Amino acid sequence: MKRSRLGTIVWAAALVTLVAAPLALAACGSDTAPTDLPTRTTPVAAYSLSSQESVPESKYVRETNGLEFVPWADIEVIALGYYDEGGDGLVNEHTVGIFEKSNRQLVSDAVTVDGGSTLEGAFRYEEITPVVLKGGTSYVLAGSTVSPYDLMAGGSDAAWAPELRYVTYCYVPGEFAFPWRTRAIHLVNAFTVNFTFRTPASPAPAATP
Repeated sequence: MKRSRLGTIVWAAALVTLVAAPLALAACGSDTAPTDLPTRTTPVAAYSLSSQESVPESKYVRETNGLEFVPWADIEVIALGYYDEGGDGLVNEHTVGIFEKSNRQLVSDAVTVDGGSTLEGAFRYEEITPVVLKGGTSYVLAGSTVSPYDLMAGGSDAAWAPELRYVTYCYVPGEFAFPWRTRAIHLVNAFTVNFTFRTPASPAPAATP
């Protein structure tokens, strides 16, 4: 029996939906807050990469790459970083900052990460004025990608700290700006940026009258 063109399109769309849905859920992580979150006095990275897979250079364009995430509890960000494939230095400067998604405004310093920035793991970092991100609030970590291009990480093996829920990759063409667009899962997602954080210090006890 021949399948009509419309039937073929519907069948194909259903197949894509069935495949995409679990992958999207896996990328976003659990919607259930973890229990017994650690206390971080020593800063840790938002996520780590085990294989450091690189995005094909043919996919590079001038844009801002972003990672939307939600902290489960308050965290204090102390440094922003950019991916350095091989740890052998960056060929360009990259602007990195954190936006609050609801108002598209920067909540952190916007810093310039380059080949002289501190290398930790697969990323080079610049310290910022510490900023507290509120638990349950959506933020976007963003970094500029400019020519000549540094290699970018694919991020399919990114392991996020338990204090954070990764939501999605996003981007916007052009100069450094809030990255509000999202891509289909079959297209390249670039994990170019990272940050380090710790647990916010407890407020000082009230003075005795």
